Amino acid sequence: MKRTTTLIVTVGSGFDRPSERAADAAGNVAREVAPEPVESLTEWVDNLRRAWSAAQRRSTIYTVLTQDPLAPVVREWARRLEGKPSDLELAIGLLGDAPLPDFYLVDPAISGAPAHWYLDHLPSLAPRRVILTQPSEGALLAAVRRLRYGKPLPETAEVLASARFYVPVPELRQESKTTLLD
Repeated sequence: MKRTTTLIVTVGSGFDRPSERAADAAGNVAREVAPEPVESLTEWVDNLRRAWSAAQRRSTIYTVLTQDPLAPVVREWARRLEGKPSDLELAIGLLGDAPLPDFYLVDPAISGAPAHWYLDHLPSLAPRRVILTQPSEGALLAAVRRLRYGKPLPETAEVLASARFYVPVPELRQESKTTLLD
């Protein structure tokens, strides 16, 4: 499917209302609400697929998607990193046709294992495609106006394969000299 819009994904819990207001305020920005995560990976991916298709058909210059098309992989990758049971290979297999967004707008307050994915790994693949921005209407619109093109993210298959091998470099806690992975 040929995309007719620049697909922007917001990452962080505070973007829902600001992205809705930004889409209402700017004639060239649309918002596509993606479904919330569910425990069943196949059900979640099926629900996401409908949102991706609708987002890619938009005729606005920008479409803000409220859920990363790769969110199931990120969730399972984080579970694996945290030593919990995960279905990473199933998530990778189910998402082979997922469209990669053109840009990620990431809340700097994101934490935990997903922060490593969105603030370290994805920027290492395409630095200009991941932008830190506060989850407010003004900050979101300013970030959209400042989008700079550069090296795009690799193909979906390469990003998915990277989930198998990417392990963040542990950061040391000042007080205990242990890693965040403990």
